[in-house]
Amino acid sequence: MFDISFFLIQCISFEQSKYIAQLKEKAELRKREQDIIYERKLQKERSKEDHLFGDKDKFVTSAYRKKLEEQQKWLEEERMRQLREEKEDVSSIHLFADILCTCIFVFMSFYLNYLFLFLSSCMVTSVLYSI
Repeated sequence: MFDISFFLIQCISFEQSKYIAQLKEKAELRKREQDIIYERKLQKERSKEDHLFGDKDKFVTSAYRKKLEEQQKWLEEERMRQLREEKEDVSSIHLFADILCTCIFVFMSFYLNYLFLFLSSCMVTSVLYSI
């Protein structure tokens, strides 16, 4: 006999694949980037034709203006996210530490060589004066 309550519980507890949300998010990201590229392409084409319609009024709908504002906001968020990722990037910290260690090593070796030459000349000078 078929138990409908068991079937309903199974349907409710059905979980999406753990990667579906990430795939949807990436698809949305690509779609936004493609829309921005398309809008820039249209803007370049319009700017080439501006000399033909320079004296005409330009009308922008509120929906299009809202879309442009959302794109601008999204671009600003992306810039902030990239800056935050660059700031938190561990590889650049390690690279900086390596460069710093190399500079310190070069400076110390130069300083030690200079100190050795100075002490050697002092010893030679003291031997010459003792004679």
